[in-house]
This record gives sequence, structure tokens and C-alpha cells, in this order.
Amino acid sequence: NHLRFAFRKKNPGAEYFILKFKMLPWVIGEDVGMNYALGLEYTFHRVHSFDLTATYFDWDQDQEDNYGNPLPSIYNVRRSLQFGYRYYFTPFKKSKREIKYFVSPFIRYSKWKDYYAEGAVTDYFRNESWNYAGGILLGICFDAGEDDGMYTEFFIGPQYYLRKTAEGFTTNNITVENEFYMRNFGVRFGMNFCGLISREN
Repeated sequence: NHLRFAFRKKNPGAEYFILKFKMLPWVIGEDVGMNYALGLEYTFHRVHSFDLTATYFDWDQDQEDNYGNPLPSIYNVRRSLQFGYRYYFTPFKKSKREIKYFVSPFIRYSKWKDYYAEGAVTDYFRNESWNYAGGILLGICFDAGEDDGMYTEFFIGPQYYLRKTAEGFTTNNITVENEFYMRNFGVRFGMNFCGLISREN
């Protein structure tokens, strides 16, 4: 979920800044993590914008023994930075309810790393990845009305990514350390709930 605050410049005809916040729960089975994001979007000439968003995600992998007693956990942290350009096919303006479409090429960098609490039951002592991605998103915004400044946007699109992983573990009293690369295509999608504090006339 994104909440956007638009700070209008003295010349309101074409440009404004949008500050974005996001906090979403991420639930996988009994494990719960939190996803936080802070971003800034600069919109100009009514149909163009640049967007920079930083994301922080943490995930506590709870462990239990055979009797259901909690054990020291593995803590996964993911950080990312994404930069994109957007072209809106419908200009931003204060108007009646309307639908806006946009296209957005983007690049993204992220790092994943596991942290092991003392006593965690695992053979691994290192597991971290560096991810480089790029792609293009197609999106749609549903304007909620003339005066409330609320809208919902959906986006989806293909991406190509390169992932470098470094891992270390112990097996049969032998320490093994590996580095390997993975390249693949994927799909990126999302939904934002947005609110503009001010709009152009």
C-alpha cells in the first residue's frame, strides 16, 4: 500500500513531487515479515515522472524442536532500490473520476542476507544474494473522485534479472563455500492505494 503526498510547486501547471510510504505484512505459513518502502516521485509536464523507491523487508524464520518448543531462529533481511520512468497516457489534473494508464521501464537492485541466531539449527553459516533486474511495467490507475484525491493503481510486467549467490555450509565435518549465478525472466506486479494531498487546477 502506498500513501502519496503531493507537494505542489509555485507554478502548478505541470510539476509536483510525490512522497510515498508503504508498509505491507508478508505472511508465509506461520512466518511473518514486514515490508517497508519510502519513495519519491517527481512528475512533470503532466504525463512524465521519475520514481525512486527504497524497500526494506525482514522475515523471521521460526523454528521448533520435536516437542514444539521454540528454537533460535534464522533472520532474513532484504533491501532494494528501484528507479523508474513513467509515462501516463492521461494527464494528471483535477477532474472527475477517470482511468489513467501508464507504462514504466525500471531498473532494480536488491540484496538478500540471512542472519543466524546463536544455536539456530542449520548447516549454513552464510547465505546472501545480490540481484540486478530491469523490465517494463504496464499499469492502470482508478481515480476515486474529484475531491478526495484517492486512487488505486495496479501494475504488471516482465523483468529480466541476474542473481549472484554466495553460500557456506558444513556437511560431514567439511566446510563448503560456493558462489553461483542465475539468470532468468520473471513477472513483477503490485497494487498501490494512493492519496494525493494536493492537485493541480
